[in-house]
Amino acid sequence: MNAKDKRGRTPLHRAAREGRKEVVELLIAKDADVNAKSESGLFKGETPLDEAIKRKRTEVADLLRKHGGKYGSINVAAKAGDVEALKEFIAAGVDANAIGLLSAAASGGHKEFVELLIANGANVAAKNEYGSTPLHNAATKEIAELLITNGADINAKINDGSSPLIAAAMKGRKEVVELLIAKGADVNARSESVLGEGKTALDWAVQQSHTEIAYLLRKHGGKTAKGR
Repeated sequence: MNAKDKRGRTPLHRAAREGRKEVVELLIAKDADVNAKSESGLFKGETPLDEAIKRKRTEVADLLRKHGGKYGSINVAAKAGDVEALKEFIAAGVDANAIGLLSAAASGGHKEFVELLIANGANVAAKNEYGSTPLHNAATKEIAELLITNGADINAKINDGSSPLIAAAMKGRKEVVELLIAKGADVNARSESVLGEGKTALDWAVQQSHTEIAYLLRKHGGKTAKGR
C-alpha cells in the first residue's frame, strides 16, 4: 500500500498526480499514508497533496485535505496561495528566505502570502533557482508595487540579463509594465543570453503579440534592438 518507487513516491502520489479520485479514495480507505514524502529527485519531500495541487487536481486535493493531507513543499503552498499552510511552515521554523519561495508566491499572484513572507524577513532581492527575482515573477501590479516599496530593484537582471520590465512585457502583464515604467525602469534594457539575443522589452512584446504593451513601450521611448 505504501510501497515506494525509486524516487520514494507511493501509489497515492501517482494517483493524486494523475487526478484519479476513485483510486485515491480506495488507497486512503486501505490506510495509505496521506502524508508520505518523496525521497529523492527535484521534488524531494513532496506529499500527495503537493502532487494534486501542482496539477490542479482540485477534487483530489480536497479529498486529501479531508483526510489530513498536508503540504510537504512550502513552495507548492506558496504557488497555491495557502496562507494558513505558510503560517504552519513558519511556526515550524521554515526559513522565509527558502530558495524561490517569495518568487513562487509572487508568480502565483497571492499578495497576502507575499506580505506574510516579507513580514517574516523574506529578501525581496533573493533569486530563485533560475536566477530571477520576485519582481521578475510578479503576476500583478499590486504585488509588484509591494515588492518595490520594500526595496526591490526595478532594473535587476537575471541569468540571461532580462530585467523585470522585459519579463512583464514577455508575459503580457500590462499593468506591471505600466508600473515599472512609472517607477523609472529602463525601457530599452536588453537581455544578454543567446536565447535573448539582445532583445528589448519592445522586441518581446512584439514577438508575443502583446500589442497594447508594445504601444505603451513605444509611447515611453521604447525601441527594438535594431533601434526601430
